[in-house]
Amino acid sequence: MKRLTAALLTFCLLLSVTACRNGTKSTTVNTAAPTNVTEVSATEHPEEAFEKVELLSESGASFMFTYDSDIIAYTGQGGKFYLVGSDATKCFLHINIQDNADFENAKTTYQSSVSKEFKTESGKAAFVYTTDNAAKYHIIIGTEKGILNIYVGASSEWPYSEEQIANIVDQGLAG
Repeated sequence: MKRLTAALLTFCLLLSVTACRNGTKSTTVNTAAPTNVTEVSATEHPEEAFEKVELLSESGASFMFTYDSDIIAYTGQGGKFYLVGSDATKCFLHINIQDNADFENAKTTYQSSVSKEFKTESGKAAFVYTTDNAAKYHIIIGTEKGILNIYVGASSEWPYSEEQIANIVDQGLAG
């Protein structure tokens, strides 16, 4: 009886092994490094979304402004932009190009409101002056032909410092 039971169990085991052999395939795990991987260096960036818009100065001179549309959006109204993902009437950036205005005269005019002085990455002199509304401020940048007056609304909502905003605008008008 023991031999018959052992033979029967062996037969069932062989039957199940041969039945599974044709029906399913085992999964192979590949531990080798893939050969078709594209390596990206730390200096390469995905394509950025730069757009251009024509801005007019107070005298009507035309300036091309290049901006990263992943950061700011254009309202379609002169030099008015706003932070992407925010309210255009609250978190705004208004670029006013003032021809023939003197940087030193502007600095003297707003002397009592100046909160910070610095230079942009391109070496232009700049300063920040505040208004009666603490949520808004102006950045003045001196240029060869006049000044850039950047009016910033909802300052606490911008993820950029005054210097960073000044550099974004300065570089946008240069490029």
